[in-house]
Amino acid sequence: MSVGKVFHPGVSSNWSDDQPYSWSQYPYHPSTQKYKESAVCSNSDGTLGKNIVCPVEVHFQPGKTLPDLQSLHVAMKFLKERQGSHQPFLLAVGFHKPHVPLKYPRKYLKHHPLDSVQLPDVRQRPSALPTVAWNPWTDLRERDDIAALNLSFPFQPIPDWYGKLIKQSYYAAVTYIDDLVGQLTNQLDITGHSNDTIILLIGDHGWSMAEHGEWSKFSNFDVAVNVPFLLSIPGQTEGCSRSSHALVELVDIFPTLVELAELPGGVPPLCPDNSSSVTLCTEGISLVPLIQQEIASMHQENQAKVSTPQWKSGVFSQYPRPGVYPTYKPNSDKPRLKDIRIMGYTLRTQRHKYTEWVHFDDNKADWSQVIARELYDHKLDSGEDLNLADRPQFAKLMGRLSQQLRAGWRYSLPKHMYTWENYHSS
Repeated sequence: MSVGKVFHPGVSSNWSDDQPYSWSQYPYHPSTQKYKESAVCSNSDGTLGKNIVCPVEVHFQPGKTLPDLQSLHVAMKFLKERQGSHQPFLLAVGFHKPHVPLKYPRKYLKHHPLDSVQLPDVRQRPSALPTVAWNPWTDLRERDDIAALNLSFPFQPIPDWYGKLIKQSYYAAVTYIDDLVGQLTNQLDITGHSNDTIILLIGDHGWSMAEHGEWSKFSNFDVAVNVPFLLSIPGQTEGCSRSSHALVELVDIFPTLVELAELPGGVPPLCPDNSSSVTLCTEGISLVPLIQQEIASMHQENQAKVSTPQWKSGVFSQYPRPGVYPTYKPNSDKPRLKDIRIMGYTLRTQRHKYTEWVHFDDNKADWSQVIARELYDHKLDSGEDLNLADRPQFAKLMGRLSQQLRAGWRYSLPKHMYTWENYHSS
């Protein structure tokens, strides 16, 4: 069952949340989500606005509730109805917060006093950052409270005093969802499902909070493309709190869950170059070898070192732009498909982040027309504040990274998983 924002609503999920292919029940969407853009946020003068900073009293909201509270109720009811049942189930719960606007119960603000909120040290646009890479946070500028700041477009920063209020509300919204997740996992205990249920907690994107002078999610910076990824596996991860620095992607979720759940047929094959005629395939790989390695290393810390499995040498992301300079119309943060003229393709290795912004026509990149490049060394610059792409001493490194980027994701897989045949089959 799908509850809340699991697939992105609209055309990207065929206006159906991929039902009936992905779900045996019709997906649930909370009724109060229709009030997302309502003016319910309190201003200092007593008026109501459509703000980014929006702590609320729940009992004053339309329907006297909020979308994520509705989703929690439906998800908990789903589990309660299956108490005592041994029938396998898939329950996907998509909480909306901390998506924009930051509308959440006011009580969660107390966990994040304003004087404890810190902004990043570097919060101005880096001098070597190409304009095409800049994310002018147009979604925030549409909010009444940001519009009232009267900032010039596209580079004037949000003042620190208001940036701290935004970040405080972001933290409070995360705490709100953390509470709901805790209630949901507690329901697994109550209904007797916690000992045989795999739990995966992820986000769909990151969010900039003044890094590089940017806000929101419309970039290829790590703060925008990195997501939380927590996995609990009955019988394997109890008492095991481990983290891995291996390169993983959201496309790895599907094959991982298939293997962990021991579904019939096993992990689907990797998608060939042309997968239009393939019934089922995956562009990700199962994380089970990594998980097993981490668990084994925990149990053998004082014994022989556990070997690390061969793994990906790079992971990928991309973001579109309508032009080389930030614009309102067309919206350079959220360009319509017909307006996309440039695509930023990014490769992340263990040490480096490399991006090429290239001409894009309809649905194909023109690699012969490179508009801008970015190179960051995470060993020295984890915040991605210093673009090294124009420095001649890094030309050979960029040549290697460019070759890996253009070769695509298949060539960055563990060597034992890649063959020429499965890449070029059709």
